Amino acid sequence: MPLHRAEACLNFWLQTRARLSLPQPMPPDPGRPVLGPTLPLLRAHMPALTEAELARLAAIGQGLLEWNARINLVSRADAAHLEERHLLHCALALRLHRFAPGARVLDLGTGGGLPGLVLAAIHPEADFTLLDSTQKKLRAVEAVAAAAGLANVRVAW
Repeated sequence: MPLHRAEACLNFWLQTRARLSLPQPMPPDPGRPVLGPTLPLLRAHMPALTEAELARLAAIGQGLLEWNARINLVSRADAAHLEERHLLHCALALRLHRFAPGARVLDLGTGGGLPGLVLAAIHPEADFTLLDSTQKKLRAVEAVAAAAGLANVRVAW
């Protein structure tokens, strides 16, 4: 491809990306399900989780619920069961595999950020890249990761 066409494609991409901005998540609505900060199922099935890990998981869950009101990150029918059907299922994978410090992990087709966000919350010593083709979901996932204090997560499309 000639250089001028490549530059034109890059400029178009940058302009399009700048126009694709999402509104901020909606404030909590009393009618929507709220994730409790105690995460009883995770505590029961994953007793080795530290309080810091549980706090990050609670922040991820709350962020997913807030963003899910705007865009479909997880099934709306499952939102009331977020801990059981999403957070716990992702965390249980760690019974089969633990990541070594410095590991680089790719969550290909991350969608709403699962399992990547959950695994990153439990393994802050590993680096996670969450990849998806849907930019609006990745912007929400990036906001959830930042709110949960996950410095080991980056998103890409």
